[in-house]
Amino acid sequence: MRAVVEIEVAGPRIAAHDPAGSGVEAMGHDGDRSRWEPIVIYGNHAFVPGRFEGRDGMFRLDTGAPHVPLIFNAPIVERLRLLEGRDVQRAKIGVPGGTMEVAMGKVEHLEIAGHRFEALPAIFPLENGAAFADVHSTGNLGMECMKPFRAVFDYPRGRAAFIERVDS
Repeated sequence: MRAVVEIEVAGPRIAAHDPAGSGVEAMGHDGDRSRWEPIVIYGNHAFVPGRFEGRDGMFRLDTGAPHVPLIFNAPIVERLRLLEGRDVQRAKIGVPGGTMEVAMGKVEHLEIAGHRFEALPAIFPLENGAAFADVHSTGNLGMECMKPFRAVFDYPRGRAAFIERVDS
C-alpha cells in the first residue's frame, strides 16, 4: 500500500518502486497509450472503473483468476437482469469454499482504461454466495483482462495507469 507497483501479466513482470522516488509520474504515461485512472482499495483489493454494454461499474482485479476474463457478482446479475436475452450455458464451477451454479456466456464489450474488449467470455453466478456476493461492486476481472497492459498502481495516490503493450 505504500509502494508504486508495476505489473505486466503477458511479460510476466512485477516491480515495486518507492513513491517518493523520481519518475513516478513518468511511469504512468507512455504517449497516447495511457492515462491515470482512479482506483479504490477495499479489503486489500484494487477496484478499477470500467464500462460494459453501456453500463458503468467497478471491477475488482482478481489475481487468482488466470483463465476467466470476467465474473459478475450475483446481485448485479439479478439487479441488472444480465441473463435476459443472453445466450448462455449452465454449469457448475469450483469457487473458494465449494461449487456454484453459474451461466457462462459473453458480454458484447468491456472497456477498461480506454481499451475495448469485444465478445468477452463471462461468468454469471446463478446463486448468491461465496466470493461473488458483493453488492457494492460489479464483478471481478481476471488476469486475461490485464494481458494488454503494463499496469502501474500508485497506491499512495489512489490511482493506476494502464499502458497498452505495443505487441498486444
